[in-house]
Amino acid sequence: MKKITLILSFVAFAFTNTIFSNPVNPKTEKQPTKIPMEIHMGIGRALLGSGDVITTQMETELNLKLNKYITLGENVTFGKGGWYDYRFTNYIQINSNVFLSPFKNTGKGDFRIGTGMSYSNVTDVQIIEEQIISSNIKYTRSIVDNRNTLGLNIIVDYNRTLNNRFIIGGRLINQQYLNGDINTGIYLKCGIKL
Repeated sequence: MKKITLILSFVAFAFTNTIFSNPVNPKTEKQPTKIPMEIHMGIGRALLGSGDVITTQMETELNLKLNKYITLGENVTFGKGGWYDYRFTNYIQINSNVFLSPFKNTGKGDFRIGTGMSYSNVTDVQIIEEQIISSNIKYTRSIVDNRNTLGLNIIVDYNRTLNNRFIIGGRLINQQYLNGDINTGIYLKCGIKL
């Protein structure tokens, strides 16, 4: 499943890059207009509502600013969490989002609201029995639940440009999935303009 997820993220990135690249026009010999791109990395905490599990999330996002109001974003998110020593949750998400900057995204600050689609692969492991047979042999019985689903993202984002290249920011996110999973989180982010 991890191979399929990595292939899907590569295809999404390649598709986005192909659509928004501007080749040189041979008639005018002009250089292409550069679409502003940014890479963001974030880390934060989230509540995976299907099992009320608090997780730590890490995301990597590529942003393309189409104009002074609209930005497209593709990201991959990894999450890990658990309850004490008997329940563990890991997940990976691939998200495609569209952001609206009501106050423009051309200044030092960029407040934006976004929405988009999300694909999620969640693996829950719950230990239901554990016995120590001898000093170095342990018997463990567990239940594994692996699920894939699609969902909708609702995002509130604020980014601040420190100079002409570096970015810091924060994000609030709520994700509703078709199977009933809900993921709500908060991130701190940093980024760089390409």
